[in-house]
Amino acid sequence: MYNNLLDITLIFMQILTFYEREKIEYYRRLKLGVRDISRRLVRDPSIISRELKRNLDRNGKYNATVAQRKADFKSHKTNKRRLATNWQLHDFVENKLKLGWSPELIAGRLKSKAPPELKKVKISHEQIYQYIYETVYGKHYYHPQPTQFLLCLNCLLIP
Repeated sequence: MYNNLLDITLIFMQILTFYEREKIEYYRRLKLGVRDISRRLVRDPSIISRELKRNLDRNGKYNATVAQRKADFKSHKTNKRRLATNWQLHDFVENKLKLGWSPELIAGRLKSKAPPELKKVKISHEQIYQYIYETVYGKHYYHPQPTQFLLCLNCLLIP
């Protein structure tokens, strides 16, 4: 019944695939109820009910393509990191990391003696560490003198 682990994972994560949305559209045209559809798709009735509530048009019709487009739009990450949206801040932090500054020192410098273009901008040392960890895993590592933990992570990533 289940082809692979992904099928089982999707069932428990309450994520509907486009194929399942097409099946819901087909079953709705056959005038089947929510419980019948959920039995045929091996899903909880609340998932089907929620899907229909979100995506029925004014005439009470369900369109799988429109529903998938809405789901894809909602699934994009909406909260961008400050270093990804403010390029002046990104350049400042990256330059200081290349000079060997610690994230605590960079965050403190921004609080006390920030450049004129970054006067009202604040960033925590934790956000800078998150940026470093993301770039380590993405293999864009620039810190010339990493802490012991980052050095250990970098050694694990060398092929």
